Amino acid sequence: MKLLLLSAIVRTPKKKRRKVTRKALWRLTRRSLINSNESPKTRAFSVAIAGFLAFVPLYGLQTILGILVAFALRLNKVLVIVLINVITPYPLVPIIMYLSFKIGGIFMEHPAQIDAGQSFSWQLLKNNLVQYLSGGLILAVAMALVLGFVSYPLFVFLHRKRLRGLSINKK
Repeated sequence: MKLLLLSAIVRTPKKKRRKVTRKALWRLTRRSLINSNESPKTRAFSVAIAGFLAFVPLYGLQTILGILVAFALRLNKVLVIVLINVITPYPLVPIIMYLSFKIGGIFMEHPAQIDAGQSFSWQLLKNNLVQYLSGGLILAVAMALVLGFVSYPLFVFLHRKRLRGLSINKK
């Protein structure tokens, strides 16, 4: 059976395989967002977790953490994974690191000072890791709260619209 499946994959043209996977991925994402049987609260919590993990200062581990958290909390896995990759602003990572450093300094007794023009070295980050991590976590929690509260009414609207559509089809 494995050999038959392998030969089917090898013989299928690459363009066709790519088209099928893109189409299937889009269909899965759309179904997960709009036609999900989950409650609006669960989907909004999935968005909030994705927002938190996108801004938590563990760059490169967000997707893995998202998968683990989504399975552990029984969230919408597709929604969490897709949104982590959409929300994470990779070109803005240096700005987010700077903001995390500054926000963490607000809550420190003796904050390290850094200017916007100063070079941001790994040694500076290593020496002030607690300040950076605390600021990053505060920024991540703020992003999670904003995204969760903004997405909940949207998912309630979509849920009601879907239920209205189902009741019309039953008549």
